[in-house]
Amino acid sequence: MKNKLTDKQRAFIAEYPVDKNMTKAAERAGYSAKTAYSQGQRLLKNVEIKALVNQKLAELEEKAGLTAERVMREVKAIATSNIMDGLEYNPDTKEFTFKAPDQIPEEFWMAAQEITTFQLPDGSGLALKIKMHPKLQALKMEYDRHRLTSPDTGATSIGTIHISMLNERRKRAGMELIEE
Repeated sequence: MKNKLTDKQRAFIAEYPVDKNMTKAAERAGYSAKTAYSQGQRLLKNVEIKALVNQKLAELEEKAGLTAERVMREVKAIATSNIMDGLEYNPDTKEFTFKAPDQIPEEFWMAAQEITTFQLPDGSGLALKIKMHPKLQALKMEYDRHRLTSPDTGATSIGTIHISMLNERRKRAGMELIEE
């Protein structure tokens, strides 16, 4: 099939992975702006071209080490992050201490955006500053992925939230679980 492709088709296959926008890819490949949308649709319906595009996307994912599964794990780690996964609280002294690295779940490190150490002003030791990735954007991504929001209104659809998901969050928050 590769030998039968036109220059524009080969260019489309190379351009599509840039932003996964068929119209823009068709324009960059040399199709007119007026027909780019329909040309992009036609090209992606072509079984051979679609296979080559998918192969190109898979190669790029492998090179980057960025797979859909990895992205979903990272987003979920941020969305469900809990700063207490990295800290211990001593109720007697009312102080927080950083847990030993081998006691901290991998998801905490995924959700941590920045960890900074600095000298205490009185020179008595070091302190840690932990900045977590913003949860709201990750939660929105998870809601959208699970179709928990309506694409038209953005409103949350309570009917599609599973009790097991609610119980998972309630358990982390130390709340009473809902009977299934």
